[in-house]
Amino acid sequence: MRILHTADVHLRNASDERWNALGAVLDAASARGANALVIAGDLFDRDVDAPALKADLRRRFERFDGTVVLLPGNHDARGIRPGDYFGHNVRVLAGDDVVADVDGVRFVGLPFEDIGIDQTLTRLRAATAHRGAGANVLVYHGELLDLTPGGGAFGDEDDREYMPARLGDLADLGFDYVLAGHFHRVHAIHPIGDGYFVYSGSPVSITRRETGRRHVTDIEVGAAPAAVPLDTPHFDAIEVRLSPSDDEYPVTRVEQALSGLHPAARALVEIRGFVDLDRWGMKEVEFHARLKEVRARFNVEAFDADACRDVGAILAGDLLRRFDARLDLTALGAGDRALVREMVIRAMMEVPDAH
Repeated sequence: MRILHTADVHLRNASDERWNALGAVLDAASARGANALVIAGDLFDRDVDAPALKADLRRRFERFDGTVVLLPGNHDARGIRPGDYFGHNVRVLAGDDVVADVDGVRFVGLPFEDIGIDQTLTRLRAATAHRGAGANVLVYHGELLDLTPGGGAFGDEDDREYMPARLGDLADLGFDYVLAGHFHRVHAIHPIGDGYFVYSGSPVSITRRETGRRHVTDIEVGAAPAAVPLDTPHFDAIEVRLSPSDDEYPVTRVEQALSGLHPAARALVEIRGFVDLDRWGMKEVEFHARLKEVRARFNVEAFDADACRDVGAILAGDLLRRFDARLDLTALGAGDRALVREMVIRAMMEVPDAH
């Protein structure tokens, strides 16, 4: 028995990259011989999007030989309702119908509700009454309080808690797997007791803060879950930190950083640090023109070079040369000396005529 798991597709129409990402997930499920595909909430971006997409989804889902297990999330809690028909092979876990048995595995759904941690814990404990004799999977859409994910981990919904739970509470339930949605940023696997809690992450970047290649969860029942990479659109954050001590042409450094970009990635580029343009016989206008040429050769969504400063005048001054002579007499290692030197250069840039 094999399960694939995803969540947070946030469909809006049947022609964009999110729709294509769902197709990539279904293709991965077919290619890996999955018996079930679990979509753990937020298949749709808005409740009102669901009716218009149902017919297209039926055709897409029915091309998958296994069973699709579909749970409502906070974005589609009123768009995926008990009794809705998404295809002959789709089981909707909503209302009072929250159990689906697929090839000896029992799936128990915990549809999203706008409730706090105490009520969520009550719902979780009640879900244990639905466990079967074989392997048991809880499908859940909510926020794991044990994470410290930072801004943007839940799309644009960092302002409040959504059906929150803790790993310790989930471990006590006795499910073999808890397959969850709502956490967009990355794929995450956490052991809980004798089982596993898994966030699949979104299969396509919904916001710019969801960076890195996207994944689905692959589970051979009885074994640990694994993250399987997708070739779906995503953002990739690339930071290039330049130093005047670099022996390599600074524009080449930027080009090399972009050369490994995944074909489906859109780069968010930030260039930081310092350059000595006099050393390379360039003026600022030429430097930025060369950067623009590099940007045009790659799939770049955003490009920011404002944090990179030309320090040629400071490097040519007597003050920094005297400081370097004293710095070389210290017991600091090469890395620490470079860090101190960068701090001094930054400070000198803030002081008029310091060079």
